Amino acid sequence: MQEGTQAAAAVDTEALKVPPHSIPAEQAVLGGLMLDNEAWDQVADRVSEEDFYRR
Repeated sequence: MQEGTQAAAAVDTEALKVPPHSIPAEQAVLGGLMLDNEAWDQVADRVSEEDFYRR
């Protein structure tokens, strides 16, 4: 039974290691902020980590 628990734990930790996949989304946000660094106050509440994952 312990092997099954270890395998399940390994799968769960592998899912946590996945970095954001949408490089263009990250570049768009960062590029926009580089053009207007005061824009962060306008977008901070609208941007979440899910926005950087491909759908």
